[in-house]
Amino acid sequence: IDRSILIVKHQLLPSRILACSRSSDDIIAALKEIDPSAPPPHPALQLLPTSDFSFATGKQHLLSFFSRSQRHGFNRKSSQQGFDDQRDLSEVELIGGSKTAAWLKIGGMVDVEGKESVACVAALFSHIQKVAPIPSSRFNGVDTQGDAAMDEGQYNGGEADELFIGTSVIGVESFALGKFLQISEDTLRSLSVFIDEAHTNSRSNRNKEGLSIFGLLNSTRTSAGKASLRSWCVRPSQDLNVLSGRHDAVEILTKIENAGSVEFLLKAINSVGNMRNLVSQVRTGLSLQDWGRLLSFTFNAAEVQTRCRELHLTPFIKRVPILDRIAREIDVETLKGIGGSINTIVDFDDSGRNGKVQIKHGVDEELDELKRTYEGLGDLLTSIGNDVQAELPLGDITVVYFPQLGYLIASPKTAGESLDVEGLTFQFETDAIVYYKNDRMRQLDQELGDLHAMIADREIEWIQQLTDRAIEGADSILGAYDVIGELDCLLALADAARKYRYKRPMLTEDNVIKIVNGRHPIQELCVEIFVANGTQIGPEEPGSKTSQVFILSGANYSGKSVYLKQVALIVFMSHVGSFVPAEYALIGLTDRILTRLQTKDSVSKMQSTFMSDLQHVSLALKNSTERSLIIIDEFGKGTATTDGVGMFCGVIEALLDRDCVLFCCLLRICDPVQKYSTTTSSAKTHVWVLIQWKLSRTKTVTLPSCIGK
Repeated sequence: IDRSILIVKHQLLPSRILACSRSSDDIIAALKEIDPSAPPPHPALQLLPTSDFSFATGKQHLLSFFSRSQRHGFNRKSSQQGFDDQRDLSEVELIGGSKTAAWLKIGGMVDVEGKESVACVAALFSHIQKVAPIPSSRFNGVDTQGDAAMDEGQYNGGEADELFIGTSVIGVESFALGKFLQISEDTLRSLSVFIDEAHTNSRSNRNKEGLSIFGLLNSTRTSAGKASLRSWCVRPSQDLNVLSGRHDAVEILTKIENAGSVEFLLKAINSVGNMRNLVSQVRTGLSLQDWGRLLSFTFNAAEVQTRCRELHLTPFIKRVPILDRIAREIDVETLKGIGGSINTIVDFDDSGRNGKVQIKHGVDEELDELKRTYEGLGDLLTSIGNDVQAELPLGDITVVYFPQLGYLIASPKTAGESLDVEGLTFQFETDAIVYYKNDRMRQLDQELGDLHAMIADREIEWIQQLTDRAIEGADSILGAYDVIGELDCLLALADAARKYRYKRPMLTEDNVIKIVNGRHPIQELCVEIFVANGTQIGPEEPGSKTSQVFILSGANYSGKSVYLKQVALIVFMSHVGSFVPAEYALIGLTDRILTRLQTKDSVSKMQSTFMSDLQHVSLALKNSTERSLIIIDEFGKGTATTDGVGMFCGVIEALLDRDCVLFCCLLRICDPVQKYSTTTSSAKTHVWVLIQWKLSRTKTVTLPSCIGK
């Protein structure tokens, strides 16, 4: 989260940041942090009430904005898109005044599926409408309102540009983080990157991961590793150095000579608990199990660092970033100091029997003496009780000890007898016993004291010392936990590479995709025989003609969709940092994966399947760049054949001018598409169906089939 916020601030250079007042402390701290590399003025942070972030309000603001644009018109800047698209947005017209129709058109321009983004639009537009001229001196503090009022000057954010009523909004467009591959939730679902399934236990409300890409790759053993892998899948990287570092690490971890060290690493990581939750609970007090987990973590972290030093590198891989981070960020001395203190002070055996944290014998002589006295207290009180009984006119009595109440004489209660006894002071009674004090009991209170409370206080002092030591080393604990989580993620990718025979992809800044014998990572696990297929998009050799648009057609049930998803997944996995299901893969850095593969129908959307397809294609055309990968499967099938072919050909012509990468799967071969088979930017291919005969009379079609021109 911190890195993403830093990238957004560095990329946009905002003058003011609006945030929800109920955001977590980590997010607020990251928003307050000043980027030293950013030029002044630094942004001011303003916290808004939760009610300002409303999806319904944001939707209404967008409708109002685009309806005004049709009356007044404005030009949308598209420098980030890389195309000279200066079309007037007056095309957004309310058809018959219908808000539904307008919302459908808006959905074809910007992605409105993310409710959080639309809710943020509500906060932004509301702020612009009611903001007043603000003196620049005010920007030295945090402007707050609503339920998150903060003291003036709490955040030294520097100066920012003044905002005035009547600020003009010239456009709304999608924003993509730099250094990250942009992939929408719909694309993740269409490519089966994440699949939530209901738990087999009907009484459980939690879902489980189905047969998905994340499920195949996820063999992580820590919560930090699982979170890292999910983050890498949601936000794949475009940074060539980051991806090379991940691929180098996976290659090292899959080497046969490192198998022994990897096995020890897995055992050590398997014992690592969730240190983030534990550290957050240190100040409120840790249980015996928590101290045990922290002790285990300190020694396992040191073991991880030791085993990483034993890994063998290759002549071509001299340094691996994750190994450098482990050597640098796992502070073994601090962690061993914390673990040594826990091991020396906490008596896990006695604590387990008594159900509370206790201090080991030999740590504190005074505490040991108190415990010895307390353990022998029963015999001492029995002896004192015999002496007291001879002096008092009572029947059977016993001397007992109650924490905080001290030492008391207990006598059985007899009906009709007076509670007043000469020489004794009545304290209290129960249904069967009357309790008294005398001078001897008061003397025991002075000499022995409240043993239980004294022992508890002394042990609390030692536990507080351990707590202070853990708080001082919290940064070292969290730093080691995070880097171990990343190593856990890379170990999971290496395990998938070994298990499923994945190979390392070669990444390049050239706009090319070359795959030799690629496979669909999920489909190959679901069929007996899977036929691998290659792909060539872009120049085969430097200086040769470019083939950026790839049209695929063939019979029904021949594996066209599987092939399209296969290529998209290989590109996706290479940007995650994983090895890929192919004998060889040369992948150019991609900034977006845009798809029209699978339509999720819903009555609540108030739109047809065909309209949904149009929205996806419109978004792809408006947000694609020369480094975008567009996957379109059977576009135009929801209308008349001639209309569908016309729209399809129009999309092809638009993409041929933009040098985008396109895979298109047609349901059947149509004559109007034939002219694109001879263009220099289009490669026309067909599907050959491989038929495998079994001993039975039936025939089996193995999909996907071989691809041939």
